[in-house]
Amino acid sequence: MIHIRFEKQRAEAILAALDTGQAIAPANGKAWTVDDALMLSGVLMRVAVATAPLATEGERLTGEVVEHRAMIVMRDVAGALGYLAKLTEMVTSSTYDAEYSPVHEGVLKATDAGVDFIPMKRS
Repeated sequence: MIHIRFEKQRAEAILAALDTGQAIAPANGKAWTVDDALMLSGVLMRVAVATAPLATEGERLTGEVVEHRAMIVMRDVAGALGYLAKLTEMVTSSTYDAEYSPVHEGVLKATDAGVDFIPMKRS
C-alpha cells in the first residue's frame, strides 16, 4: 500500500513544462518527496502511453480492439518503466558497469512471464 496525491493543477503544470522544454521542479520548490516523484511518474507514464503506439510493433497490434491495444501499450510501458528502474537501481548500487555499457538500448516487450528485452546492435 502506498500513499498518492494527485493535483490537477500540478499535472497541468508538468504537462506545460514538458511541452515547452522547461525544467520540472518539486511541488514545494525545495526537495522532491515520494508524492512528487509518484505524481511526476504518473504524468510521464501517461505521456509515454499516449505516444508509445508509434514505437510498438504494428503487426502485434493490428486487428486488436482499441481497448486491448491500449492495455498492451500500457503493459509494455509499465514493463519498460520497471526495467529502467532496475537499471537505475544497478547504477545506485554500483553494479551497472559490470553488466552493461554506458548506453543500453533495445526493444522491450512485456509478457505474462515478465519482460523480453532485445538489445539493439549499433554499427
